[in-house]
Amino acid sequence: MEPSSVRRRLVAVVAALLCAGARAAHGAPGDGGDLNGAPPADFARTISAQKTLDAKMPVVVQSPPRGAPADPDGAGWVEMGMLRTVSSNTYTYFSGQWSVPLSTPPLQNGQTVYFWLGLEPKDGSCVLQSVLGFDNAWNPPWHVRSWITCASVYMSPAVGVAPGDRISGTVSLNDGTWTVVTTDVTSGRSATLQAPFSVTGAQTWPMVVLEVHTQSGNAFGCANYPASGPVVFDHLSLVDTVSRAFTPDMIPYQYKNFGCGEKVSTSPGAVSLDY
Repeated sequence: MEPSSVRRRLVAVVAALLCAGARAAHGAPGDGGDLNGAPPADFARTISAQKTLDAKMPVVVQSPPRGAPADPDGAGWVEMGMLRTVSSNTYTYFSGQWSVPLSTPPLQNGQTVYFWLGLEPKDGSCVLQSVLGFDNAWNPPWHVRSWITCASVYMSPAVGVAPGDRISGTVSLNDGTWTVVTTDVTSGRSATLQAPFSVTGAQTWPMVVLEVHTQSGNAFGCANYPASGPVVFDHLSLVDTVSRAFTPDMIPYQYKNFGCGEKVSTSPGAVSLDY
C-alpha cells in the first residue's frame, strides 16, 4: 500500500528482505510491528505479493485535480474518490463503511485487490489506511488490516472476514497519536495500528481507493477482480483541525482502465468503486 513518494524506498526494503529469505507461512497473520522497531514478521510475504503492474498496461486516463497526490504507473491505484475541495485544510478524523464483496475473483493467480479509505499529506510522503484486502495466499482470502506507510511500512495483524461482512474504517488523531482502526462490524473483530504525529505529520487528502497488484509476469485482467461489484463506501465523515465535522463531497478520479467497466460514482458521503 504505497504512497507515491515512498515507493522507491519500499522496493529497496522488499528486495533486502527477500534476499534474506524472510517469508511468513501462508494464512498465519504476523505481528503488527512496532513503530520504534522492526517491521512485522510477515512483511516480506505481504509486500512480495504487491508487485507493480505490468509496464504495458494503460496508465492515467484523466489528469488529477491540482495538488492531487501523484500516482504514475508505480503503484496499482485503479480508481478513487478524493475530497472535492482542494485546499490547505488538514484533518484529524476520517471514517466510513463498506462491505466485503460477495464473491472472490474467478481467476486467482497471485493478485492482491484492496479497497481502502485513508489520509495522505499533501506531499504524498505518507499514508494512513483502513484496508479490506483479497489475497488467496491467506485463509480466509478476504481480510482487513490497518496500515501506516511513511518512511517505513507498518501494518496490524490481519483479521479474516467473510463475504458480505460490513467493514468500518476510522483514521483519527488524538493527543498527538494517530490511530487507524479497521473493524469487521459483523464479527466485532478489529485491526488497530497507532503512530505518533511526529512519524506521520499532518494529513490533507481524504481518499477512497481501489488498488490492485499482480505477481511478476502476470497481467491484471477482468477475471482478477471479485465477480460481484461495485464496492460502495458510505457514511463517510470528516473532522478538520478546528473540530468542524462534515460530510465530504468527493471527486471521482480514474488512474487506470483495464476495460472491465471501471467507474467511480460519488455523492455527498459516499463513493462507489465499480469494475
